[in-house]
Amino acid sequence: MINASFVFGLDEDLSHYNTAHVVFEPANMTAKELYEGYLNVYKEVYSFRNILRRCPESRKQRVPYFLFNFFYRKYGKLTEKLCRLITYEKIGRIAERWSYRQRTRRT
Repeated sequence: MINASFVFGLDEDLSHYNTAHVVFEPANMTAKELYEGYLNVYKEVYSFRNILRRCPESRKQRVPYFLFNFFYRKYGKLTEKLCRLITYEKIGRIAERWSYRQRTRRT
């Protein structure tokens, strides 16, 4: 039998393989240092300034881009609470309508 920690890393619980848990400890770095570094990069990438700097030139791409970057990445905890109230499926349908409505208006 294969040792799961060898294949998967520090954690055998597959539900922890997301961006919220450290499941690998690189050489010369603790799991805490890795996670703190990840959070610093995440905050920088999804800062207002950097989200605006990466804004697509194509107007067709802007609504889905901003929906993803602000509601999913920047305000993920708020979006998660909202989804608990009215379900992920409904939020997805609303986001899809907004995205495609913008595309059909301008084409």
